[in-house]
Amino acid sequence: MRTKLEALVDRILLLYAVDRGNSHGTMDGPFKLMKIPFMAELESVQHGVNTFSYTFYRYDHGPMTTEVYEDIEQLKAAGLLDVPENKCAQIRLTTAGKKLFEHIDELFKSNSDVCRFIEQSAQRYAGMPFGELKHVVYEQRVRIGGRVMKVGDVPHYCDVIGKLQEDDVKRFEIDDDWIDSLWGYFHYGPDELAARRCVRPMRLDAVTA
Repeated sequence: MRTKLEALVDRILLLYAVDRGNSHGTMDGPFKLMKIPFMAELESVQHGVNTFSYTFYRYDHGPMTTEVYEDIEQLKAAGLLDVPENKCAQIRLTTAGKKLFEHIDELFKSNSDVCRFIEQSAQRYAGMPFGELKHVVYEQRVRIGGRVMKVGDVPHYCDVIGKLQEDDVKRFEIDDDWIDSLWGYFHYGPDELAARRCVRPMRLDAVTA
């Protein structure tokens, strides 16, 4: 189960994945929004880096996680992500999402060693059609219970990616001011944000200026 900080970072990185996916191809539907983070997380873990903190398990169309759907709903409710009802339609950042994305660009730059795995995943897979990407994902090799096997051969409901727990693992770094501001933009409505600003100016006030 994710911590609150891990969930916040996942949502920041999911915005990044949508932006980069649409830059290199098309983030057309939940399938790619699931598989591009999976491929980024799988490769990063193999290099001793934590990107996303999603728990992926084997399901009907490959690895999936309910946490991605939680984050999609939260980003959509916050007005940052446009998710059409048509599951094959393109998922995009909203105008507010693009504005926020621009203002947190320094976070992505300072965490380039982490974000590069998402950039590479988007570059390689965002342009692929469903069938081709599914084949690539199924061919990935993972370690399950001491055995190395293809994702396509993993039994249903088995976790597919192991977690990196070491303290010295490279991960997305974010300071307390950023955490406070971004938590607000992801979880508070306009009235709540205005009330909080009366007590303490927020680092991202320029986003709504």
